[in-house]
Amino acid sequence: MDDKKARSDAVRFAVANTEIEGGQVLPETESALDEWAHGEIDDDELMEQTLKKFGAGA
Repeated sequence: MDDKKARSDAVRFAVANTEIEGGQVLPETESALDEWAHGEIDDDELMEQTLKKFGAGA
């Protein structure tokens, strides 16, 4: 399995799991995860965006 496929699967699983548990995935979060899944941003950039949006308790 290539890296992009693995990332895409991880994003789909995370989004689905959140929704199954009654949570909501914000469009901004889904967009950042899609960018990460497609290799447009790296792990550090994804974490930076997440921390800026939600704070360190995210």
